[in-house]
Amino acid sequence: MKKYSIVVFLEDEHAAKIRSIQSKLYEITGSRACLDSWKPHFTVGDGISVTDEELVIVENILEELTGNQSSFDVSLEGFGGLTNRTGGEGEITTPYVLWVEVIPNDMLSHLVNDVQNKVTSRFTLWYQMPKPYAPHVTVAFRDLSEEGHSKGKKYLNDLSIKETVKASHIALVEKLPDTDKEYKRFYFKGALERLSN
Repeated sequence: MKKYSIVVFLEDEHAAKIRSIQSKLYEITGSRACLDSWKPHFTVGDGISVTDEELVIVENILEELTGNQSSFDVSLEGFGGLTNRTGGEGEITTPYVLWVEVIPNDMLSHLVNDVQNKVTSRFTLWYQMPKPYAPHVTVAFRDLSEEGHSKGKKYLNDLSIKETVKASHIALVEKLPDTDKEYKRFYFKGALERLSN
């Protein structure tokens, strides 16, 4: 069985802004898991464990789902975090996490419901998103210490962020022992044409 996360990656301009925050947090906290193993993203489905045969089914479902979905805007505004993160099955993590808030809207909620109803409800889960859905872009986690969390939170308290990002795809990301690697991206209707112009 292989483990996959279901996410939307931020496009380059916005990803670069998040990367700069992650890099500064690394300097302040020593936490670099975000920099080493993930591109900036927000999660839109529970993590699934599937066989190679089931993966083909997942890909077919996502091709159909994204083929009928248009791109939409999502707002990033403010920061948050937890001191009791548990992670997914088999994931080694501290309980500390910091993030940029993603403001839910009807289009995002609809997408998450579609992923739940058409994909994740059919397969074994290795990671369950917090309920109710609380989307965010993680900026420090996994190797973030209690002291690092406190210092990082203080740094973020002095920052402001307000960005409008475009959700243009769903990506499957394979969980490997030392990293998380993008497996395949499924673009929404018309998104590739927009991105190539």
